[in-house]
Amino acid sequence: MADAGGSGLVLLAVATAALCAWMLLPLAFLAPGPLALALTAVDVRRSAAVLLE
Repeated sequence: MADAGGSGLVLLAVATAALCAWMLLPLAFLAPGPLALALTAVDVRRSAAVLLE
């Protein structure tokens, strides 16, 4: 696991998306939003780490 913070962020986003989809079933189509945001943040962190090396 190269990026523990990023992995934790993605796991938190998956849990948030699942909880939102479960609690607000009519709004389940919005559940991918937190996951997409977390994956984008991890990608930006990786790009920044590569640039700093």
